[in-house]
Amino acid sequence: MGPVYTRAFKVRYTEMDAYGHVNNAAYLRYMQEAAFEASSASGLPLARWAELGRAWFIRDTEIEYLRPLTYPETFTLDTWLSARGQAWVRREYDFKRDGETFARAYSIWALVDLKTGGPAVADAVALAPLGGIDAIPLGPRPRFAEPPPPPAQPFTMTRRVDFRDMDAARHVNNASYISYIGECAWEVTAHFGWPGERMHAAGFAVFARRHRISYIQPAYHGDVLAVTTYGFDLKRVMATRHFRIERVNGDERALIARANSLYVWVDLATGQPIRAPGDYMEALGPNLAA
Repeated sequence: MGPVYTRAFKVRYTEMDAYGHVNNAAYLRYMQEAAFEASSASGLPLARWAELGRAWFIRDTEIEYLRPLTYPETFTLDTWLSARGQAWVRREYDFKRDGETFARAYSIWALVDLKTGGPAVADAVALAPLGGIDAIPLGPRPRFAEPPPPPAQPFTMTRRVDFRDMDAARHVNNASYISYIGECAWEVTAHFGWPGERMHAAGFAVFARRHRISYIQPAYHGDVLAVTTYGFDLKRVMATRHFRIERVNGDERALIARANSLYVWVDLATGQPIRAPGDYMEALGPNLAA
């Protein structure tokens, strides 16, 4: 594998969510910052990649949340390259607090030719500062797990891309998609009669345990996006929810990204996983695929 780069972070209060935990999307921002700094530390800052006519863009990400993170905790993020293909590398991330892992992730970064917009070969010159070809083994690119066909009532939320969702590459930042997914997850339960206030009154919440997202093409400021979701693979205390994000242009739709997210039902009093209430499951039934 390539050399390990370690970056220390301190949680900011503005990164918290309504449950007092660091928001899911903030983890992806930590990952992106650590990746850029790892490249800079190896002698290739973003400006140098631009001079070479190349850039790295995230194509796939999977992150697993093992324990919550809160304000004002500090933690370290280790990152390294573990595999490569002709025009991509796999970067691993290990979030540690007091020496123990509380989240882990990987991203597939694709090397892009800035003139053509197509893939650029991740050759010895590109990889030498990042560990070198010999240090980064060839490996298969992880495949996105296909969900089952949608159920009787998939739910769709529509939103317009805000300027705050953008990044310096002038398209929607990869972390913003996690925010879209989270927003849609709240909207779907409310649509079927279980808004957040009702869940809280019933003493439970739904927390994300894992996100697997594949970015197909970029979205831009002002785009209208349709986020469609349905649940599947129901287990004792958890279920997976599929999300499909499309750009809407009249009657035409273009696939932008898709995700499979694992959610866990949690007792708010104990913080432990629980079975979802029967009336909740009955209400959400039409949105669950077989």
